[in-house]
Amino acid sequence: MCGESQRDVLVYTSVTDLGRRTVVQLFPVEADEETRASRRKTNVRLVNRLRPGTSLSQHSRRTFERAVRRASQGEGPSFVARMRQEGLLGETFGDEDGDDASLTRALALPVLPRKAMARLLAEHLGLTFVDVEENLPSGYAGLLTREQILSWEAIPCGEVGESLEVAMADPTDADAASALVDALGRSIIVRVAASTDIRVAVDKLLRPMAE
Repeated sequence: MCGESQRDVLVYTSVTDLGRRTVVQLFPVEADEETRASRRKTNVRLVNRLRPGTSLSQHSRRTFERAVRRASQGEGPSFVARMRQEGLLGETFGDEDGDDASLTRALALPVLPRKAMARLLAEHLGLTFVDVEENLPSGYAGLLTREQILSWEAIPCGEVGESLEVAMADPTDADAASALVDALGRSIIVRVAASTDIRVAVDKLLRPMAE
């Protein structure tokens, strides 16, 4: 190391679309725990937004398109307009062929950060985004089986009064919402989470039983 500069090294494992990855992070030795935790969260958010490995899978792209087309547009900008406002579309991307065709082309772009897209979907539907990867719902995930969560792409993540909060990859899926109510035995408040984040949470909280 050059000069007298010294750093502490933090090594941890992160589960991404590309599988498990080892992350190495350097901190000034005088950094306190609050600074380290804050910087780690900031770096994770930046990496998730910029790395192609966190882009939507083909399955997730179909989920997004289905959800947007099923939802009532209502007032406010279209989903493609929201993508443009967030800087997710290149300057050369045009929408002269109408919203429907533009949505199909926009969702076919090579890199679409999953968290940014899930936040946009939540905003588009007037719902709340929940990052179940960063804030693992450890006290609630066990209310469903691993198989149920993966099948419905939905995970319990909190409660408000007598209702359970459930983060769904496709909050417009009425059949899944009805099945969740039956399985949980309580009314639900739908939140939005990225499909891959739900799977990451399941991988961390509800691992398959060893044979």
